[in-house]
Amino acid sequence: MIAIILSWLVIFFVFFSAGDICIRLYNKICNNKEAYGILDTFILGMCFVLIPLSLTSLWLPSNQYILLSYIVIAIIYWIVNRSHLSAIVKGVKAKYNTLSRTQKVLIILSIFSIATFIIWSSSFYDASYYHYQHIRWNEEYAVVPGLGNIEDRFGFNSNYMLLSAIFTFRFLFGEAIYPTQALLFALILCWCLVKLFRSKFNIQWLILLVLMFLMFLNNNKAISDSNTDILPSLCIFYIFARTVFEPDWLVRKPLFICLVLVAMVTIKVSSAVLCLLCLVPLIYLMKKKQFREFSFLLLTGTLLIGLWCVRNYYVSGYLVYPLPQVDIFNPDWKMPYATALLQQIHVNAWAEIMYNSPFILTKTFFENVKHGQITYFESVIACIIYGIVIISPILALLTFLLKRKISRYLYITYGAALLSIIFWHLSAPDFRFAYGHLYGTAFLGIIFFLSLIRKEQTIFPKSGMIVTAFVVIALLLSSAKNTLTTGNTITEMAGQTTKEAFTERLIKPSQHQDYIPYMTDPAKKPVPYQMGEVTIYVTPKGQKEDNFDVIPAADYRGLPHTDFLGYKLQNIKTIESRGNTIQDGFRTKEEYITILNDSSNIEEYIKRYHRKYELEGY
Repeated sequence: MIAIILSWLVIFFVFFSAGDICIRLYNKICNNKEAYGILDTFILGMCFVLIPLSLTSLWLPSNQYILLSYIVIAIIYWIVNRSHLSAIVKGVKAKYNTLSRTQKVLIILSIFSIATFIIWSSSFYDASYYHYQHIRWNEEYAVVPGLGNIEDRFGFNSNYMLLSAIFTFRFLFGEAIYPTQALLFALILCWCLVKLFRSKFNIQWLILLVLMFLMFLNNNKAISDSNTDILPSLCIFYIFARTVFEPDWLVRKPLFICLVLVAMVTIKVSSAVLCLLCLVPLIYLMKKKQFREFSFLLLTGTLLIGLWCVRNYYVSGYLVYPLPQVDIFNPDWKMPYATALLQQIHVNAWAEIMYNSPFILTKTFFENVKHGQITYFESVIACIIYGIVIISPILALLTFLLKRKISRYLYITYGAALLSIIFWHLSAPDFRFAYGHLYGTAFLGIIFFLSLIRKEQTIFPKSGMIVTAFVVIALLLSSAKNTLTTGNTITEMAGQTTKEAFTERLIKPSQHQDYIPYMTDPAKKPVPYQMGEVTIYVTPKGQKEDNFDVIPAADYRGLPHTDFLGYKLQNIKTIESRGNTIQDGFRTKEEYITILNDSSNIEEYIKRYHRKYELEGY
């Protein structure tokens, strides 16, 4: 718990400081007076930090020394701007003092619930397979040319992995923690609660709170660990929610809209379609002839995307992996065309399987309820969200035809959201890839419905407090349940008593090693594989492909020696070192490039891949 609180304080300080620097820089250059609240400033800072971090990562590891430099810069900034800091603190205190004692308790309990929940890490497949490793690569090395060759998933150059590298606090606790996304969720939840209280429990804010709780139920296993979907989902959901209450903020806050949406693309490529919303403030600025603001936004957006593409180029040889269609350069470390194509096919195929999962599990849920068991409740929530999204176009059309008071900016946001969902559905329709889009669009659909029945301004002072208290209590119970299930499992694996485990968790959260007692068995640890002067560690045959954060490491399987199964694509024997050190990078051996890229071989790989899923009943 102490580790979580300490890490949250440091992360908040760095991001809020960076956000304030970004806003001041923007206002100074553009001769503007754009002002932002605490949450907006935090999110802006999270995105703005990616620019210098991406740049330094080309030459330096992204670790505690980079973090220390950001902290020092922030301290110097606030010393110079003491009066500005004092005004911010006074403003926060003033707003906090307007809340009743009960409201303050509910907010504190909500934060406590999230902090308690994430002390029990919920390691999942992608995290243990490549997230932990990828983050550690960023911690210990500058960008490594051809890194995607030894493990094709390292080609997914999500800026979340880079951002997480400076906040693992490995240097303090011995093992990495991943608290950033939980902090963002806690801050958005606090924002929602404060606005709900100040609105005297307006129905729109009440529904938003309930949706946030449902979103937590769908995401809670991932929110306590590394996951590239959480940050963009939360930011996109926040943008949709904010637009409901302040539709014209799309043109009043162009810095936030443009910087955040572009940054989300570098974290999750599937966010790209929503960047159409950036056209709204950009066109507005051009009409108003505010060319300085337009140029600033264009420059920062170009830097974010440009530096991300440079990192993509070094890691995979492509501007955007796994899109072999965007094929411009031909460095010697470039991943084979077949690898990128097959990974793209796997992402789409697996997402289609996952798309059907909520519907199948919802049926199982109702069957289990008959026997007194409640399981797969998350799938029911997903189906409800799907249902609201499906009927939302009808609700939007009716509000338009009946001329309800809906801002054109809200319609524009809804249109961009629908286009994003259509793109998601046609490409990789895994629910977790589009949490923010789906929940945000569902919220917009509910707002359209409230407008149709003219209840959008209804307040519920008494029942609203009951619902809010219920949500907070449910959060506490979720944390308690996580402690009883995940916590007890980890405690047993570690051979600890309940008291020992509780005492340890007061200091730091559980770590992924707690899940893998088999790693203590020497026969099951990764074994060395010599690649010239460089030593790679490979999972033993017959063992799980997880290597957690052991680097450099890879699974032993891969083409062309084993079938394309959706796991590691290239066999380690097809790879060679580009030099005498790990930093020199890796490349595919020339003779294997021809074999892998042969069109007849690719067709055969794909046939066997689909046959595998057919045999497994998908």
